[in-house]
Amino acid sequence: MSFDFCAFLCKLDPFVEYEFQSLSGGLINITVRATKTSHSDAGKFSGQGSLILKYAPPFIAAIGEEAPFSQTRQDVEARALALFEPPNGPLSELRQSTSISVPLLLHYDAQEHVLVFEDLGRLETLDNYLAAYSREKLGLDTKEWETCHQLGYRIGEFFAKLHNLRSLKEIQASVSGDLSNSLTRNLVLRHAVLPIKNHLLEYKIPDAETLFARVLDDYHRHDLPDELSFGLGDFTPSAVLLEATGDGKQRVAVIDWEFSREGRGPHGDMAQFLAALHLLLLAAPSGSSSFMAIEALVRATCSAYCRQSSSWLGQTRFNSGTVTRDLRLRLLRSALIMHGREIINGAVKCDCEWSRNLSVGSMVRVGAWYLERAGNDVEDMISDANWFELLKEDNRIILDLMREVIN
Repeated sequence: MSFDFCAFLCKLDPFVEYEFQSLSGGLINITVRATKTSHSDAGKFSGQGSLILKYAPPFIAAIGEEAPFSQTRQDVEARALALFEPPNGPLSELRQSTSISVPLLLHYDAQEHVLVFEDLGRLETLDNYLAAYSREKLGLDTKEWETCHQLGYRIGEFFAKLHNLRSLKEIQASVSGDLSNSLTRNLVLRHAVLPIKNHLLEYKIPDAETLFARVLDDYHRHDLPDELSFGLGDFTPSAVLLEATGDGKQRVAVIDWEFSREGRGPHGDMAQFLAALHLLLLAAPSGSSSFMAIEALVRATCSAYCRQSSSWLGQTRFNSGTVTRDLRLRLLRSALIMHGREIINGAVKCDCEWSRNLSVGSMVRVGAWYLERAGNDVEDMISDANWFELLKEDNRIILDLMREVIN
């Protein structure tokens, strides 16, 4: 299914002419850049030289009609973006305190299922940015390392503040309606949870049925109120856009808020995002520029998230005691499962050139390791034997992210 963006804008902004460019990278929707060709700056979008338009078909655009997805997902994104609008949006302060951009919504046509955003400029996705680092060259110079470290720190800081329980309470006080975003539940179950069983069986992972049961149980597990955060809901490197050059202070933006919801923060958004970066790290030759760039970004992301969240991560309405400890360990176990699940999904789906020297099976086994370390429950996870193995985590990604939980 295509959409006539030209006809849409002609009706919406009839006195301005535009030319259109399709944008790649989006899997869920169809997105274009509309650039003004008229000399006049009059019209509905005065002051905007170009616009970004996103159309939501009644299915996942990259898959087709066999993957239906409600078009009301744009209601979710429009509501999320309104939270960041200055001066009164409950999350507007995040723009200033983290220097991370969120697109400004200029217009929403609910009948045509089109969102119109400001154009943040010629930005590229984080995974494409990292792909530019050489796999053959050894090492990074100091400036390159500092750039990746700074970028990671900014990303970690932004999401730690987004996931803060106080942010969720401010959002709940400012909006009406349910923030759970039930639209995505069945979609994620079908495409990210249920396929794990076959993946584990296909690659002959021991105890596949048991490991899959952990994934399924964690997905259906009821989150306690103190576990909840407002999150992006589908946090991958393609949701982060940035300028190709800079010293770490270049423009960075977080996009694609149609999955945003009251849900899981460190054990949802962050575990998923870091799984994608973990795969890139596994595929990069050790010591290469590529490996060191990804590692610097991952380390800084985890460090900033951990530091910024130290005042609230795992904190409950109870001041101390076993309830707090139990909740913190539950967050860790859930993060291990999510991280493992998304490593497996990413490994199976990956057809990237960078993975040519790494077998899918070896990546699936890494994901399965996280499912194993999660144990049957929290007590099994922290048993002496399992904890000893967990402390051997490759690159210590989840252990670094959740350092406040395990200390």
